[in-house]
Order: sequence, then C-alpha cells, then structure tokens
Amino acid sequence: MLRSLTTIVTVFSAAVSFCAEPEQVKELRKLIQQRIDNKWSVGIAAAYIDKNGIYFATAGTLSQTDKTPVDKDSVFEIGSVSKAFTGVLLAEAVQRGELKLNDEVSLYLPNVKLPSRDGQPIRLLHLTQHTSGLPYMPDNLKPKDMMNPFADYTVEQLYACLAACKLARTPGAGYEYSNLATGLLGHTLALKANCSYEELLLARICQPLEMKDTRIALTPEMRKRLALGHNEGLEVVKNWDIISLAGAGGIRSTASDVARFVAANMGLKESKLQAAFNASHGNHFPVGGATHIALGWHISKAFGTEIIWHNGRTGGYQSFAGFIKDQKKGIVVLSNCESSIDDIGMHLLESKHGLNPKMSTPREERTSIELKPEVLQKLTGDYELVPGFVLTITAEGNRLMAQATGQPKLEVYPESEFKFFYKAVDAQITFDKDITGNATGLTLHQNGANMPAKKLKGK
Repeated sequence: MLRSLTTIVTVFSAAVSFCAEPEQVKELRKLIQQRIDNKWSVGIAAAYIDKNGIYFATAGTLSQTDKTPVDKDSVFEIGSVSKAFTGVLLAEAVQRGELKLNDEVSLYLPNVKLPSRDGQPIRLLHLTQHTSGLPYMPDNLKPKDMMNPFADYTVEQLYACLAACKLARTPGAGYEYSNLATGLLGHTLALKANCSYEELLLARICQPLEMKDTRIALTPEMRKRLALGHNEGLEVVKNWDIISLAGAGGIRSTASDVARFVAANMGLKESKLQAAFNASHGNHFPVGGATHIALGWHISKAFGTEIIWHNGRTGGYQSFAGFIKDQKKGIVVLSNCESSIDDIGMHLLESKHGLNPKMSTPREERTSIELKPEVLQKLTGDYELVPGFVLTITAEGNRLMAQATGQPKLEVYPESEFKFFYKAVDAQITFDKDITGNATGLTLHQNGANMPAKKLKGK
C-alpha cells in the first residue's frame, strides 16, 4: 500500500514553512490512510490550515488501475462545496454594488416565468439560503445517461422547469436544501456579469487567490492529474458534467486550491475579497438544531465551537471544507470515492465530534450470485419507504435495478434470492416474500438504519 506523503507549505509567502507539524496533521494523515487501507476510498487529498500555513496530507492513488500517488495537486470533483463559492460570488457582487441580496430574481431574468407563492417572489438571498421553496432537483431532469445525470440538462429546460414549478412553501419561510435553487443563483450571477459561471468564478475568485486548478471544464493538463471517481464498491464511474447548474456542484479543484480558498475565508491572507468572505458568513437563517445557513455556507455550533462548512458529493467523489474562524483553523478533505469523509473534517476541527466507527474497520466484501430472470421478476414493483418517496424495482434480463424517487437507477446484486446489495452506495435490500416467492415488501438497510417499505398495490 502506498503510504501518505505530507508536504508543508505556507499561504503567506513563497517560502516554505519549517514550523513544527501540528498534532492535527499527524492525526489527519493517520485517518486518511486508514480509510484507504480499509477500502473506503482509493485516493484522498487533505489539508490542515492554521495561522502558520497549510499542511497537506495525501494517501492512495488516482484510481484502482492508475497507481500514481494522489498529491495536493490531484484534481477532484468537489460537488456541493461549489455552493460556498457561489455564495461568495453573490456577496462579492453585492460589494460591487451590482445587486442587492433582497433583489427579486425576476429583475435579472425578465423574460423567464418564475414561481411565487402567497404574493411573495423568490429573492437572491432565498436561493443561497435554500429558502426559495424550489425543489431539491429539477422535476424535468430526465438524463440520457443516468451515470452523468446533468450533462444534457440545458438552460431552456431550467426555464421550463421554473415556469411549471409550484413552490413547496412561501419564499423565505423555511429551509429546504435545493440544488435547483443554487444552480439558478449561479446562472443568474453569470447573466448579470455577461459571462459564463466558469468565467465569473475565474475572474472574481480564482485569479485573485491564485487558484490555478479550479474549473468547471477540465483543461487537458488538469485531466492528466484527475483522480478518477469511484462508487462505494470501488468501481470507476463517470465524471459528472454540470454546466447549466454549475453553481450548485460543477466545480473541479485540488486540495491546494480549496485550501487557499478556506485560508482566505479565515483572513489568513490579505485579499480584496475579504469583505465578500465576511458577508458570506453572515445573514444566518436557522436550518434546525444548532445549524444555520449563511450565504452558501452552513454554520454549526456544538461543544462551544462554531464551524463554518460545506460538504459535497457527486457520483464518485466526496468533499469537505470547513473552518473555525476565531481559532484560525481549517480543514479540506477530498476523496475519489462516494464513502463519506465528513466525520474526518468535523473531528479535526473539533475533536469532540466523533468519527464514524464503521469506517475504522475494513469494508465488508460482498459476493454476488446469479439468479434466473423469472426469480427477479417476482421482486419487481413500487415500494413506498415514506409518503412520496418510492423505491422502484425493475428487472432487466438477469439484472435487478432499483430507482429511488428523483435519483438515478442503480443495479443491486443478489447474495441470495431475497438479499441484495448495492455497489454504487453502501446499502442493502432484503425482500419479504409470500409462499409463491412474490415480494410483498422490502427493507432498505443504509447508514445504520433499517427502513421497511410495503409494496404498493397493483405494482
């Protein structure tokens, strides 16, 4: 197994820092290597940031077949960490006087029909705080390739979705996480600046912070350093190309660049963006419990510590970026596998946040068997886990497929005639059968929970 390499650099000057390595970096190195050894990921690049500089820890390889070691300049999809960048872009546009947080979105999309409710329009602030009432995903997202679900989603489809949308609640009344909303915000900010979202990102964040490897579209040179994404079964999966909704999750970057972004948010490097960073940490709206939402960033307070953070997930990646502003302490973790690494980020920022005990042990290896198509047919149907959330089971020859409401169709693999497992995610399904072998219900086992579902009648 390739061991991790840790490099110490500083964001404050071109000189290398020779400060003693913080204990948190040693723990970070140990934790990410453990995730690789236990087969919860293939490659991880991470960074610990404090007032003395940025300390990098890396483990694993670019893919299962490409044994090039991951380093601080390896490229990952960062998923919804992109939303923090979009929040900063909004705050920066406000600082420029180009718009106001409470402006109606319709001011910048005059020819687009936008939904409203109870006489209240959607405002820019609602989009970044997930209080717009817009759904989690566009309801007209029907990808040609479920493994790259946003690649063919167009601006025209986005506008059609908005025109037909019925808001779940009055804008500003409550929090409901929405990729559609933040994607719309990124699109709106780009239109206002008369450029693409990527061009806006480069001009207003990446160039001032000297972030050379942060893009929506991979350059040929970045592609050479791409850490290929893997599902939870450690199989290589396709990258997600998110164009029209790029502000919600389309950014590709490196541990080096994201660490610069986090360090700048903490004020560890002088930047003309500081007022925008500070504003992006404000305007709190309650999410639930001890967590609030600012402009893109989530803010959680526990154990007397306030952590500003965001995580991300795409088809083959997980990401985490967070910091404690008053302690000048930050963390970035990028993984090329779907297994979560959030616990590492939270734990390194506040040690009282526990680590996921499951991932401290080797990932269970499962072996599939072959079942005849007629056996699989008896399992097909719609199974309601909760009202409005259905798991649809279909058979395609000798393959069984499962598709949750609003999610891609995924194959599940048989361990027996009634026990199946996913490779794409860490989850399993157990079917209940009658004496004829026909399924009457199922239980979804995921994240330590066992969720029963009855088969809907007539399905």
